[in-house]
Amino acid sequence: LAYVSDCTANQIIMAIRKASAALLVLSLASLGLGQTFPKAFPQLCGSWGALRCQKFGDNNVYVEQQVNLEGISGGSMTLLRNFYIQPQSACDGNASITVEGLGSFMDLGATDMSNDGSNVRKVLVDMEVWDVTVNDDNGANQVQTECPCGFEWKKGMHQIYESCAAVNCTDTFALFGGSRTDDGKKGVVIGAPSFALMIYNTSGWFSFGRMDVSMKDGFSNDLSDAQFVDQGTPCDGGNNISTDYCSYYEQGCSADIDATDGEIHRYFTSQFSYCGPQSAGSFALSTGFYNRTRTFYSDSYCYNATILVEDQGTLGLGEQGQAFEDTITYKRYPAFVDVTVLSSSVLNTINLNCQCGDGDKFQLNVPRRLTQCDPSTCGNPSFFDNVTIGSTLFGTMRRVSRNGNFDELRFSLPAENEGDGSSMTLGANFGTQIYEPITPSSCPFTSSTSNDYCGTYIQLCSARGPWDVQTLYRFTGEEDTDGILNRTLDYFTSGTGCTERILSVLGIGYYVKEQVDDVSGILVTFPRLEVTPYDADMVTSLNQDGTDGCKCNGKWELGVTRVLTTCPDDTCGAGAAFGGGTLGKPGFGQVVRVLDEDHDLDVLQISELNTNETQGIVGAVFGPYDYPMKSFLDCEQPMVVKKICGNYTMPCQSDGVAADFESKFFYDDDFGDYELTRADYEPSYGCAIDPGLRIYQKGRMKITKSQTAIINGLAVELEPSLLQVTPLTDEFATLLQDACACGVTWKNGQTETFTAPCPDGTCQDVSWLRQPIGKTAYGVMRRLDGQLRMTTFSDNAADGYQTDFDKYDYSYILTSDSVCGISPTSPTQPPKPKPQFKVNGVTGGDVFIILVFVGALVYLASGMALNYVKSGGTNGGTPTVPHIDFWRALPGLVVDGVTFSVCQCFGFRGGARGARYSEFGGNPDANYGSL
Repeated sequence: LAYVSDCTANQIIMAIRKASAALLVLSLASLGLGQTFPKAFPQLCGSWGALRCQKFGDNNVYVEQQVNLEGISGGSMTLLRNFYIQPQSACDGNASITVEGLGSFMDLGATDMSNDGSNVRKVLVDMEVWDVTVNDDNGANQVQTECPCGFEWKKGMHQIYESCAAVNCTDTFALFGGSRTDDGKKGVVIGAPSFALMIYNTSGWFSFGRMDVSMKDGFSNDLSDAQFVDQGTPCDGGNNISTDYCSYYEQGCSADIDATDGEIHRYFTSQFSYCGPQSAGSFALSTGFYNRTRTFYSDSYCYNATILVEDQGTLGLGEQGQAFEDTITYKRYPAFVDVTVLSSSVLNTINLNCQCGDGDKFQLNVPRRLTQCDPSTCGNPSFFDNVTIGSTLFGTMRRVSRNGNFDELRFSLPAENEGDGSSMTLGANFGTQIYEPITPSSCPFTSSTSNDYCGTYIQLCSARGPWDVQTLYRFTGEEDTDGILNRTLDYFTSGTGCTERILSVLGIGYYVKEQVDDVSGILVTFPRLEVTPYDADMVTSLNQDGTDGCKCNGKWELGVTRVLTTCPDDTCGAGAAFGGGTLGKPGFGQVVRVLDEDHDLDVLQISELNTNETQGIVGAVFGPYDYPMKSFLDCEQPMVVKKICGNYTMPCQSDGVAADFESKFFYDDDFGDYELTRADYEPSYGCAIDPGLRIYQKGRMKITKSQTAIINGLAVELEPSLLQVTPLTDEFATLLQDACACGVTWKNGQTETFTAPCPDGTCQDVSWLRQPIGKTAYGVMRRLDGQLRMTTFSDNAADGYQTDFDKYDYSYILTSDSVCGISPTSPTQPPKPKPQFKVNGVTGGDVFIILVFVGALVYLASGMALNYVKSGGTNGGTPTVPHIDFWRALPGLVVDGVTFSVCQCFGFRGGARGARYSEFGGNPDANYGSL
């Protein structure tokens, strides 16, 4: 009684409200409030309350309430309240006040993340509008007292609140479900998001705690003082966790919440796409590529954009997260971050806080690419989730759907440590809902892939370990199974935006499509590398011994290009920087081209190449640096040359089994002669030591019209007239004796000459020669641009012409074609004209001009001499030009001819032909005398 006597009427009402709410919640607890769903299933979606009439704190006020939530962990929200003040009977007649809130909610996770804790959810509520209507004087008085928002409220008024200063809305407890003002909390601020607690338990009761503009205050409002407790109808169906994340996602205007203090400093929109395999529980087994674009705004309506940020790279899907939300872990490696400042209001701030480099600055509306930033020059930028640009990022993610109506993807904030990332909970930042759900069957990684690699692809400046790198691949596509492949790798000092180049590696080779255990893959071989260092430190590093250098039987110099084919063992430990498929070791890997025209996506992704076929194709995975490359130029067909004549050389290669080798080939199509030489070496010395075997052969070669198994291949028939084989080491002599004795005893340094087949049963293996000994051989050759490839040869024409290229059928490179005329044809280029006839370098046109001048000279000299003799010297000793009258009359004859033509063309007819002609000065008698 002493306490009550000291209380004001409002304090008594507040005490009654608290006591009533506490009793209600305690009664609900006995019905199973503690029974909660797993944390992965917020279960907030539903229609709660059916406008059931309830007392509101005292006997003079009743309320009808309903809350509608659509979505899984975020979506649309409506809140409806009808207040009846001093009614004749409960909820009778028109409500004194009707308040309806329209907006959205975002589930920020459970308050207790332990596995056995209650599933009370932290929720962000963003009401865009509050629709307020008063129907009587009691309602007008209460609104005017608690939240007039600048209006003079009277009976029958209706207003929509979008924003309202706090001084004009001092008490949001009753009307808007805000915190109690006597607790020192602000409650709801009209026009700003609020925070509250919600829970739906297995007994069917839904509780909605009081809201507050402060995250700390909102989450501290106990559910025993909930603004809403009722039953209702949950959304149909249950939540289904998906392992397929491949799709396109979009997030509408959302608050960017500061994770430390819960303050909302700005808003953003976001688009995200992931293209890759389903989650397999391991980063190594399920890594694809992603693209994320975020636009930040200074206003809650997302009208005034300030910064545009795009990052892309690789995304790995890992094991289950540790936050008991049925999440999986992710490993995200951004290749780059493109930042465009769109507002001058933030330009100075971002230039001050994120210099990231040596002097480059952000400019208004000009994209700037960031790859790797030292934390001292760009420490934890807010536009990039407060993590270091260029670091590997870890976190958790979850895709969940409900009954086919809702589908969403959510991410936690990233961490730079894998342990911290795996325990992150799903937060508001980067919490993405799907507005364009795509079924797993239409995932571009599986439904929009292409086996046609032909084209040029480029990955612009990207972070890769200690460097920045630009990559370019050029595939030709003359057929479905193989083609020419050129690759350029340019390395730059990290964090410079690819402006300081330190190394350039150009690989020239080809690719072959492979199929291993029903898995599609690719074989890549670069027989030739052109490597150029542009940095003094890089030169020093390459000239080191051991794993950090690559002497490779030579010395590196600044700005000087070296051509590498193979390197001896332990002389190029840093060769990994040159890429796979190099230095005489073919590389196997997986290639995925995603061609999705609906989303303007055309990219190519290549896994790291492995020297082992099975591991490279069947066991291939995409690593963190296997960034997708965008299509840059359309397919360009190589020039198919139908004539093979010329001189060719094959740089040092590996046969993949026992030796390195180099070879030369010559063919003269005028006479049909060919020559082929080959030298084999002990492997891993880059053909830089003395050879262990020499082979020389010559003979006749004929190109037939037979069909081959290789598109644009030429059927070739070899008739060797001489074969000479010389083993130069005991090891090679022993190998030959075991494989192909051929009726001789092989000895070191002794040349054996063959002009006929081996005796029966004396040569079991001719794979070292790639053709039968002493027999006509049949195979296929194909020339594209300046590269010539040939298959192994068989003594059977049908078998030889149906042989396909082997992975060790390296290309010969054209060095000279002076012995022949080249007549190329190409699907994309018209045939070039055949060269003119030449005699010792003089063309037919040259010969014609010479004959004309010589003939004229002979005519004048002999004619003048003859006229002089006939005249007996009577002309004073001066030689007379032959046919002098004709040459004098020639100009007049030309004029007469032109005149006659003009007369005919313009119809000057009538009268005597001669008379008409004479009008133009002609000679109608046509009497010009004799020659």
